[in-house]
Amino acid sequence: MDHVDVGNKQLLLYCASARHKHSAYLEDQKKYRSKIVAGEKRKALSNEVNELKVKRKALHRLILRLCLLQLMNLQIKKRNCRNCHFWQKQMACDEQQDRKQTN
Repeated sequence: MDHVDVGNKQLLLYCASARHKHSAYLEDQKKYRSKIVAGEKRKALSNEVNELKVKRKALHRLILRLCLLQLMNLQIKKRNCRNCHFWQKQMACDEQQDRKQTN
């Protein structure tokens, strides 16, 4: 600073203007970087949300399949139970007929 002539008013105005422009440039760069970082965060969140949506759909499909399988199993059990009753009744009738034939 000792070697710079600060007496010239035009030079002082030029320096002030350059300092202001440089500060504005640095501020713009800072805003630009913050926008980029925010965009990257937004993109990462968007990707995560999309992945979660895909997982949710897969889980929903799995739940539907499991419900369907459970329903099918219940129907099979119900059918088997009916068959058991049918066979039990049939066996009882057969026993009665056997008793009648032996008497």
